[in-house]
Formats: sequence, structure tokens, C-alpha cells
Amino acid sequence: MSTNSDSDMDAKKLEFFWGPVPKYYWVLSAINGLITLICNGLVIFIILKRERLYRNPCNWLLLSLAFSDLTVGIIMIPSLFLCYFSTIPCDWNVNKIVYDLFLYISVTNLCFLTMDRYIAVVFPLKYSLLIPRKSTIKLLVTAWLFPLVVCGVSLVINLLTIAETSKKILEHVFVVIKVTTFELLPCALMLLAYIHIFQISRRHARHINSLHRSLRRRSDSTASETKWRAKSTIKVFCVVVPLFVICWTLASWREICSAFNRCSIPPTAVHISRLLLKGHSMIDPIVYALHKKDIRKELFQTAGMSHLLTLDIRPRSFRSGSENSYTVSCERDAPRMENDIDNFGTYTAL
Repeated sequence: MSTNSDSDMDAKKLEFFWGPVPKYYWVLSAINGLITLICNGLVIFIILKRERLYRNPCNWLLLSLAFSDLTVGIIMIPSLFLCYFSTIPCDWNVNKIVYDLFLYISVTNLCFLTMDRYIAVVFPLKYSLLIPRKSTIKLLVTAWLFPLVVCGVSLVINLLTIAETSKKILEHVFVVIKVTTFELLPCALMLLAYIHIFQISRRHARHINSLHRSLRRRSDSTASETKWRAKSTIKVFCVVVPLFVICWTLASWREICSAFNRCSIPPTAVHISRLLLKGHSMIDPIVYALHKKDIRKELFQTAGMSHLLTLDIRPRSFRSGSENSYTVSCERDAPRMENDIDNFGTYTAL
């Protein structure tokens, strides 16, 4: 009896992972889980440590995203190891629903954060009217409750005792709705949002270039700093958004193929897809939180590296006219910048 039970558990493991699991999957998952815990825990600690940070509604969305990503590192990844390597009986169907819940909460938080930043860029003068404090709280509640309700429905369907044919039809309809709502639609909306943000940034950059030709050197210095900051931000998001689209498009393909049995998926593609999904929770805090000036400043101060805030790591072309040279220089030790420093204050390292 025990042998049959063990063989059933092994069969369910193989079905869940689509075959034997290679060692690199577990090594990368462990590294991913550790970095996810450290990065998201650090963001949560920094925001909650300073009253001025957690009183800012813009940081509430970042805090919610960090908590949702933390569940991936603190619950999802350890439970995978526990259920796979231990003899504890695990219901892999329930596990999958719970894992989807954690990932979808992260997706909804990320979508609302994207919406918040999109409005801040496209409608900067109307931002406080369009996104008041009460609206931010409603977004946070929705970001957690909506995936919970959807995954609750999935669990109910899984536990229904109805005819197998009717249950399959119901599952197929639900999978299409779930994949469209949480995977394909967020990919399309995030892609369109950041393309529009990129276009606005380029338009601002052209405007700044025109100012370069008409304003004094003092104004050039301020404008060039703004231009460099915009380009730095765009470069970061141009890395994250394609990664988000790729990993969730691959996940959608897996989900549809698995539900309808219309195509065969190589086990390697399944493992890579799941690593990418978990990896996004590791990258989110680095890009969306630690990229913010106020959070980065607090991080440097907490780590006792406040002197890094005075470093100017901009390309020399943005400072003194040179084309290709990149240097790191401290402003208080840079006499070549003459009196411009006194007029414009301290540059911060991005």
C-alpha cells in the first residue's frame, strides 16, 4: 500500500514538472529564492523604516509589490523543495493554484504600479487629482483580492463532483479567461504603456536638445542632467518590460497547451518558463524600488555609504562636452567644474 502511494506521488511530481527535473533548475531556484528574499526584504525594511517614505502613497504600491514578490521567495520556492524532496504528501493541483495566486498578485500589483507611473508621466499636472490617496488604497485592495477570488473559483472547480466532460469544459473556459486576464492582457497593456512613455521621453529629449542651443551653460548643465536621468530610466525599463512579456507569453503558451492538449511542450521549455516567472520577483525590487531616488538615498544612508550620493557618474559628454569618456568624480574634489556646482547643488548617482 505504501509502495503504491509512493509511486502515485512520484507520478504526480513528474506530471507537474513535465518529466524529470534537472539539477540546474533547483540550483537556480535556490539562488532566485535567496536574492528575492534579500532584495524584497530590503525594500520593505527601507520603506517601513522611514516615516517620510511610507507616508508617500507612491511608495505604497512599491511596498505592496515587494510583499507580493516576497511570498514567492518565502512560500512558493521553499514549498517546491519541500514537496519534491520530502515524503510529505502534497496535492500538486492545489499547489499549482496557490502558486498561480502568488504570481498573479505580483502581476496585478505590477500593472497598477505601471498605471500609476504612466499617469504620472502622461498627466503630471493632473496626477494628484487622478490618483488620490483613497484611489491608491482601492488599487491595493483590488490587487490582492481579485487574484484571490479568481484562484478561489479555480479551487472550487477543481473540487466539484460533476461529470468529467462538463468539468473539462468548465476548466477550459476558466483557463481562457484566466490566461487572458492575468497573462496576455497585462503583457499588451504594459508594452503599450511603456512604448508611450518612451515616445514622451524622446519628445522631451528633443526639446532639451533645442534648449541646449538657446540657453546659457548653466541651464545646459541642468537640462543635460535631466536628459541623462530620463535615458537611464528608459534603458532600465526597456530591459524589464520585454522580459515580462517573454516570460508571461511563454507561460500562456504552456497553460493553453496543457489545458487543451493541442501541442507538446519540451520539459526544458517548462523549466525555463517557471524560472523566468520566479525570476521576475527577484528583478522587480531592483528596478522598480531601488531605482527610485528617495529609496536609494535611504539605502545608502542605512549602509553607511552616504558619500556615494555626492558622486557624479554621468558620461563626461553630459558634463564637460567630451564625447565618449565615462568617469566617476566627486564634486567637492572637482575644481574643473568651477562655479557651476555652487549654483546647481549636488548631483546624485543613479
